[in-house]
This record gives sequence, structure tokens and C-alpha cells, in this order.
Amino acid sequence: MARDVIVIGGGVIGCSIAWRLAQAGLKVTVIERGRVGCEASRAAAGMLTPQGGAESGGPFFDLCLRSRAMYREFGQAVAEASGIDIEYKDEGTLFVYSRAKIRKRKQGGLSWQLEAGLPLEHLFSR
Repeated sequence: MARDVIVIGGGVIGCSIAWRLAQAGLKVTVIERGRVGCEASRAAAGMLTPQGGAESGGPFFDLCLRSRAMYREFGQAVAEASGIDIEYKDEGTLFVYSRAKIRKRKQGGLSWQLEAGLPLEHLFSR
């Protein structure tokens, strides 16, 4: 059985790449060592949080933000093709930090996001 492309990994990214390549007319095989969608994709619980783990801006961070911005439309295309609602929500992410971690993050971890105009809100308890 001849194939144009072999995709290694059947998580969200691998399956998305395979689907788009198949839509373009290529013959695609996905190879996954376990159950499809049950490795890193499952561990991430469907979260897209480029701001949460970023220590600074830069080309990779910019790529992550552009990817996140495209995801709503991609999710709609998946729902239309499969009939399955992916239950995408644009609600943000809550990160809870200790006081020591907040001090550390303020010293250079989060201020760059505010300066870049990214949505970020500090909630403090007393």
C-alpha cells in the first residue's frame, strides 16, 4: 500500500496534520504507539496556554499566539467534518501562585506580557 506521507504520532497535532494532508489529496498513514489522542494530547487536557508557560516573548511565542488565534476556526472545521462538538471555550486560564512565586514572576516573568498588550489580569487575596 503506497503512501505519500507517514505521520508519526496520533495526538491532536499529528491527526490534524494528517487530516489536512488528506484533504489536499495525499495518501496518509498515521502511526501511533498507543491509543490515538491518549498521550501528550490527553495530558494537556486540551488547553492552549502559550502565555502561561512563557518566560519571554520571541519568535516561538509569537508562533504559539498565531496558532492559538487560528484554533477557533480549525475547531469549527473539525466539528463540521466530524459532527462532533470539540467544546472549544475561550475563557482564559487561572494560574495560582504563592507569594514567593509572585515576587519571582514580577521580577521579569509577567511584566513583558502586559507591556506587549497581552490580556493578563492580576487577582490578589489578602
